[in-house]
Amino acid sequence: MNTYASDIRQSLDLAKSLGLIKAVPSIPSFQSNRRDLIELPWDTWSKFIDAYAINPLDKLFLELLWCTGLRLTLVLMMEETQIDLDKKIFHIPESKNKAKVMCDVPLSDQAIACIKKIYEYKAKNNITDKRLFADSNGKMLKLSRARIRKACKQSGLPESFVLHQTRHYFATDMRRKGATIETIAAAGGWKSREGVLRYIHTGVNEAEFQAVNSRT
Repeated sequence: MNTYASDIRQSLDLAKSLGLIKAVPSIPSFQSNRRDLIELPWDTWSKFIDAYAINPLDKLFLELLWCTGLRLTLVLMMEETQIDLDKKIFHIPESKNKAKVMCDVPLSDQAIACIKKIYEYKAKNNITDKRLFADSNGKMLKLSRARIRKACKQSGLPESFVLHQTRHYFATDMRRKGATIETIAAAGGWKSREGVLRYIHTGVNEAEFQAVNSRT
């Protein structure tokens, strides 16, 4: 929906510049900074995965979503050609990035291990589709809102939880551990500092605590 709204805005701006319309109407956007942070440490997230997953791809998708902190659609549409296991990077082309810029994001060891499990699953089930989360018939993994709500109850997450909140937790958790805004932007595929700041729900990290303690 955010990508769709962004495309509409660009189209309207172009239409105005060509004189086809007199003014650009306001197209609402999702305000990430209005969403409350939901704590999603791995222990909590693994309980949600166990409650939600009914097949191996469900489980691996949710694990990779948490590990990378990327947008849900980017993870869902991942292709083998975008992944370099040796360099441990995921390549996001301009056409698939909401920010409309090409970038490479680093993959953690846990993310790499998860991707390798996906490759093994695909080989075992003779799935030749280059998309990570497509089945042998070419159908993409589908998410169930009903199962998400049920899994929230079973794992203790609030009803307001949505999968996009893994991205909020990713940025916040990195900041708490001392990562700079620039590092978080590079790790999560954000285009600007402003974009990252909308996802960070704390302004204090370990380095700042150490700086305060060093006074005494």
